[in-house]
Amino acid sequence: MSDKNGAEVLEAYREAFRPSSLMDKPRSIVAIGVICAETSEEALRLAKQVAKPDHGFKAAVQSSSDAGSQPKKADDDSNNRSEAREELESDGDNRLLVGTPEQVWDKLKRMAAQYSCDEFLIFSPINDYKKRLESYRLLAKGHV
Repeated sequence: MSDKNGAEVLEAYREAFRPSSLMDKPRSIVAIGVICAETSEEALRLAKQVAKPDHGFKAAVQSSSDAGSQPKKADDDSNNRSEAREELESDGDNRLLVGTPEQVWDKLKRMAAQYSCDEFLIFSPINDYKKRLESYRLLAKGHV
């Protein structure tokens, strides 16, 4: 949720931390946006709906090759699937994780190791209430 390198910021915090009566060791929570769907294609479609300049997520879900491209035809389905998979596999910036439950959990595990954080605060910027709830449900179900 910041334009700063989160791993560097957390490392600086841990190095500067001084134990006190309130907290004996440094603890951290990383806030991250998540869009989770049954398929990579659906997750990417939902992400592109919120990938507007005023949301701050554009770089996380749109590759430079998408800028100014023409709408894709429905018969390009297999091509769309491979493009969606490539887009979701590129890490881009880590402010918005997009994918299936398995893909998102893999990314969260990598981020947990990279950031050495204690927990995540996960939010979903999906505007549609039912789809947002479904995103949370799929993410929770994918963890069990």
